[in-house]
Amino acid sequence: MPALRPAADPRPVRPRPKRAAPFGPRTWHCVGPGRLGTRGPRAVFSPLHGEPVAVRTGRLDLVCCYGTVHLSAAALYRFCQAGTPIALFSADGRRVRGRLLPERPGPSAAGLRDRQFAALADPDRRRELARRFVLDKLAAQGTAARELQKRGKPGATAALHRLRNAWRRANAVDSVNALRGVEGGAAAIWFRLLAATLRPGWSFAKRVRRPPRGPVNALLSLAGTLVVERAAAAAAARGLEVDRGCLHENRPGRPSLACDLAEPLRADAVGRWTLAVCNQGRLSPADFEEHPSHGTRLKPDCFPVALADWETHWAVHDLRERLNGVVTEFVAALGRRSGGPGAGVSP
Repeated sequence: MPALRPAADPRPVRPRPKRAAPFGPRTWHCVGPGRLGTRGPRAVFSPLHGEPVAVRTGRLDLVCCYGTVHLSAAALYRFCQAGTPIALFSADGRRVRGRLLPERPGPSAAGLRDRQFAALADPDRRRELARRFVLDKLAAQGTAARELQKRGKPGATAALHRLRNAWRRANAVDSVNALRGVEGGAAAIWFRLLAATLRPGWSFAKRVRRPPRGPVNALLSLAGTLVVERAAAAAAARGLEVDRGCLHENRPGRPSLACDLAEPLRADAVGRWTLAVCNQGRLSPADFEEHPSHGTRLKPDCFPVALADWETHWAVHDLRERLNGVVTEFVAALGRRSGGPGAGVSP
């Protein structure tokens, strides 16, 4: 008598998700349309076109969702349990539509926020905290300008001289508004240097943010948004209030402290990455498209490529550790009567 065989299961067989690492070692980018759910101990992102990808939630610092990504209740619960923030971006990555930051309960987090609010309520302490951010940003821009000078790039020597003057002015001014003015002037110097360093074929007349005009502005906006969200996740992980900063004005919907913490990293995480992408041919102007209301943005098939490239740049240059250092110094400064993040070494 032949052996009995079980009847075929009429239910459709779901594809087993790949156990792939995120683009960066601690960040997961989910580019929609798709669905973010769970399967066993892992979170699973199932794109509309392509294979599902799974990752363990406890290994992540941040989850970034772009466009239409449906999040299941189980996935939200799992990420909250793991303390992993979720940032919801527009489809082109240019804007953050919302963020989910897990609470950090306990007396240590409450005490840290008390110190943060007390420091920001004191005009003198707020000014000194803001000064450190500006000085550290100028120092990073000066380091990048010096490297361009060694490579013989046009305009680097003049830019380095002006950045040193800006650093001296930042040390001398006596208000947060004046510091913002110094920082804005230094940013203009930095962007002119970037424009002079770009290879032929790339056009960058001036910095235009909302909406970005031209491929270079689109890259600067994308990288700037990514580094701010990384800073928001790092600040939330320490129990800080990300919406209350010292250099940037407090506005509804803006993570002012995250913007402050991102400033010392902008030269490397934004400017130098943009130069590398353009000058090394990793992207081309043909990879961008113009939108009537959203300005210039990457084409959909090139967008994940740019995200992966930025994450590689972030990891290779140890920017995660640098960001953690900036946050640690800020937390330490909240317990002092003066001083702030970073060393503020002159360019």
